Amino acid sequence: MPILLAVLLGIVQGVTEFLPVSSDGHLAIVQIYLGRWLDLEHIPLAFDVALHGATLLVTFVFLRKQVFSILRHLFSAGERGAKARGLVLAGFIASLPVALVGLMWKHQIEASFTSKAIAGLGFLVTGLLLEFAHRRQLISAPRATVNGPEEDPLFLQVPTPLEAFFIGVAQATAVLPGLSRSGSTIAAALIFGIDARSAVYFSFLLALPAVFGAVVLESDSILALPPEYTAPLVIGFLVTTLVGSFAIRVVPLVVTRLKLRAFSLYVSILGVLCLLGAAIA
Repeated sequence: MPILLAVLLGIVQGVTEFLPVSSDGHLAIVQIYLGRWLDLEHIPLAFDVALHGATLLVTFVFLRKQVFSILRHLFSAGERGAKARGLVLAGFIASLPVALVGLMWKHQIEASFTSKAIAGLGFLVTGLLLEFAHRRQLISAPRATVNGPEEDPLFLQVPTPLEAFFIGVAQATAVLPGLSRSGSTIAAALIFGIDARSAVYFSFLLALPAVFGAVVLESDSILALPPEYTAPLVIGFLVTTLVGSFAIRVVPLVVTRLKLRAFSLYVSILGVLCLLGAAIA
């Protein structure tokens, strides 16, 4: 595998993992077209999952104050303890659908990453979801005004168990290429009236168990990658970590400033192009 391709995939993963545009969809499209151009066989899904491990590290570092605050107050009395336990419960409920989907349809999910048509449809669905969330955000105020993460690591609004379940269902659909995990979960939270900053940070919190589970599920495959993948994987991991450390800081600004429509337009155009490419091929 060429080092240059590993660098490119690392940049794509680092940028698109956190923006609501589907990192899996972009990785699939880049690999489909560049793999054919470079006369490469299909790059194993394990390589993509390993790059997700880099963004898992970035996410944990970004959320370290929230994670440690939740752990510190988990068994405390009062409002902080209740909020910490509520976030853990909501995170657990929201993580169940994606865990179930990943375990039951692992092979079907892997097969979908070679299809431009599936990626194209996924991008279009993501575009519609982001547009709907944008309109919902314009016409409805959030349930409450909250401090930002600078003032209080536990600033997040806590989704109800039912809201958490549907946010989890949105996350579970995003195992397919083109369907954005961050876009789906943030949009679902906004639709329920959760404020933008809480929606972003809760989406990032959900990424920790979801991506960690995917890495564990693919750990044997990652370790079994041929030796020629070792150097590209290390370089791709480092590039993803570096680029993702900058990209993750952009998302809260994008969502709070009502810029979801721009991403909706982008992924919709990309979806149409993918479907046209699938029809022509």
